[in-house]
Amino acid sequence: MIFGSFVYSLAVEIFLSPLKISPGGITGVSTALNYLSGFPTGILILIFNIPIILFGFIKFGKLFIAKSALA
Repeated sequence: MIFGSFVYSLAVEIFLSPLKISPGGITGVSTALNYLSGFPTGILILIFNIPIILFGFIKFGKLFIAKSALA
């Protein structure tokens, strides 16, 4: 999970953001908002993931949070 997250973050930072390509999901919304506002993509991803993490904690428990934090 760590290696996959690392490769994905590199792909977003090296290829997608500079070429102004928005992938799907939270990353895509964050990338598009970065183009419009100039706010850092990584911070936007973190902000949008907080409600999802809270919902996952309520629905799936502590193991979900541990795996998400690892990734």
